[in-house]
Amino acid sequence: MKSTRPPHKSNNTASAQTPEDLLGDLRRLVAEAEKMTGESLGEHGADTLDSLRERFDAAHERISDLYENAKEKIVGGAKRTDEIIRTNLT
Repeated sequence: MKSTRPPHKSNNTASAQTPEDLLGDLRRLVAEAEKMTGESLGEHGADTLDSLRERFDAAHERISDLYENAKEKIVGGAKRTDEIIRTNLT
């Protein structure tokens, strides 16, 4: 059985992915899982489930990385804004 899933992306490119890319990955993952629930799991079922788990875990990690990067930028921007305001008020 030939795999139709996209190649696994390494964590090194996680920050280069856009939120839209991640959403697309998750949509494809959900669609594949929904398709699987309608089929019998047969001899390749365990391999397919493992593959889906790996892909989900990788997507989860990429989303977590994006969240942390965004959080750092927001906190940094807020600190700089606070410093500028305090400097200009004195």
